[in-house]
Amino acid sequence: MSNLKIICDSLADVPENLIKRYDIEIIPLTIRINDIEYKDGVNITNEEFYKLIKESNEIPKTSQATYIQFQEIFKKYIDEGKRILYISGSSKVTGTYQSAMMAKNDLEGEIYLFDSLNLSYGCGAQVVTACEMNEENKSIEEILKKLEEIRDNILVLFAVDNLDFLKKGGRLSASKAVIGSMLSIKPILQMKDGFIVNIDQARGHKKVIAKMINMVKDNINSDINEKRIGIAHGDNEVEFERLKEQQRKEYHMIDISKYQDQGIHKLCFIAFNREDIEKTKILLPNYHFIVHEMFSQHSINGEIIKKGTDKGLAIKKVVETLHMKMEDTIAFGDSMNDYEMLQVCNYGVAMKNACQELKASADNICESVENDGVYYEMERLGLFECLD
Repeated sequence: MSNLKIICDSLADVPENLIKRYDIEIIPLTIRINDIEYKDGVNITNEEFYKLIKESNEIPKTSQATYIQFQEIFKKYIDEGKRILYISGSSKVTGTYQSAMMAKNDLEGEIYLFDSLNLSYGCGAQVVTACEMNEENKSIEEILKKLEEIRDNILVLFAVDNLDFLKKGGRLSASKAVIGSMLSIKPILQMKDGFIVNIDQARGHKKVIAKMINMVKDNINSDINEKRIGIAHGDNEVEFERLKEQQRKEYHMIDISKYQDQGIHKLCFIAFNREDIEKTKILLPNYHFIVHEMFSQHSINGEIIKKGTDKGLAIKKVVETLHMKMEDTIAFGDSMNDYEMLQVCNYGVAMKNACQELKASADNICESVENDGVYYEMERLGLFECLD
C-alpha cells in the first residue's frame, strides 16, 4: 500500500464522500463574515455560509492557510513515515501555496507541492485524480506528470446568478450592475492561467447554460468517453439540475441509479493482500471469488460472483435460445472468469497472456491479446473459409 499522503486546502471543494473514500487531509482557509472568523468546513457548513452571505451587507473575506497550519500537518505525517503531496488552490489568487512552501523548506522529509492554478472543481478534479492514481500505486513522478497534463488542459466555467457580489467586491460598477440586473445579464467566467476572467455573457439562465455547453463541446473536440465532465453549484440546486439534464441530453449520458433496483450481478475488487480476500470469503459463502493474476504486481484484482452464475451457463443458455449445438462452439479466454466457458464449449483456447491454471485447462493456447491471438487461431482453424 502506498505511503503517500495527499493533502489539499478547502479551496478544492472536494465532496465529503471522496474525502472519506481517499482519506484526504483538508487544510481549511479562514472565512471572515460580520467580524466573525470561521474555519472553512470546520465550524461552518456550506449551507450556513450561503445563509450568512445572503443576510449580510458585507462581502465575506478569506485568509490564506498559515505557515503554522502546514508545519503542524506536514510534521505529523513525516513523523508517521509518510511522503506528502500537497495540491493547492491557485497561487495567483491566494498566498496559501507560499505558506506551504515555507513550511516545506523548514522541514526534512519527502514533500511535494503542486499548484493546481485552479479553484473549486478545477482543483478538486486534480486532487481526486491524484488519489485514484495513488490507490493504483502509481509513482509520484507519474502522478505529477498527469496533474500537469490536467492543469494544462482543464476547462473550468461558471456563472453567477446575480451581480450583487461582483458589485460589492468592486469587480463591477454600480451602474453596470443595475443595468445588468434589469436585463438579466449573466456573466460567464473561466479559470485561466490561475485567474478568474470574464469571457462571455448571456441574457437569462437558459442562454447561459446553452452557451456553457457549447463551450464545453468546442473544448472536447474528441471522443466524450475520454473526458471527465463535472458539474458543481453554489447554493443553486435548480440551475444545477437544469444544467445536469442538458448535459445528459447533449452527451447521451445514462444515470446509473436507474439500475439500482435490478440487483447486482458482479462486483469487481482490488485488494492488497490475500488475507483480506480469505476473510471476505468467509463472510460471503454463497459467492464465488475469482482472482485475476495478470493485471498488477502491486495489487490483487478480482471479481465476486454469485454461485451458479458464470460464463459457461451463459453460453449454454445462448446455444439453447438460438437452437444451436454445443459441438459448434469455440471459446477464447485469458482469465479464470473464463474457466467454465472454456470447459463447456467444444473447443477451449487460452490466450498466451492467460494465467497458468487456465492454460492447463484449455484445449489449445494461442498468441496473446496484444499479438492478435484470436484472429490467428481462427485463421488456423479455417473459420474464415466458412465466410467465403
